[in-house]
Amino acid sequence: MAVVFEAIATETIPAYRLLCLVRPEGADDDKIYIRLAKPDERPDFYSLQELQEGQTVTVRITENKIWQVEMAEDIPAGTSIATGPEGKGVHMSNTDVDANSTVGYTLHAAKAGEVVKFVHIYKVKPWKLTQEG
Repeated sequence: MAVVFEAIATETIPAYRLLCLVRPEGADDDKIYIRLAKPDERPDFYSLQELQEGQTVTVRITENKIWQVEMAEDIPAGTSIATGPEGKGVHMSNTDVDANSTVGYTLHAAKAGEVVKFVHIYKVKPWKLTQEG
């Protein structure tokens, strides 16, 4: 069963990028808005096509655990990835991102700029957790 709703892109969004819901200043309370996910952010879904700023798009949420994302760097098969710049995927140990979590693991190798299929499973890196108090 899928959940379908309409959302408005708050910026130009290329195909196969990780996306997040956003609430822009002055937003209409009855509208849903989306943007590119930021580095180390947990994405809500991903784009299948290029979207223009202000464009209304139909979003379909399904139970499919296989997502697709353009990689910002080369990645081997079976490697955990994190959200990188511009909503692209990066290796979980990318030092520029210094991610606290992973969004899944790759099902095949891909070069920078290629789209990789990955199993979407969100995990917080246990060595990034600290106990306070």
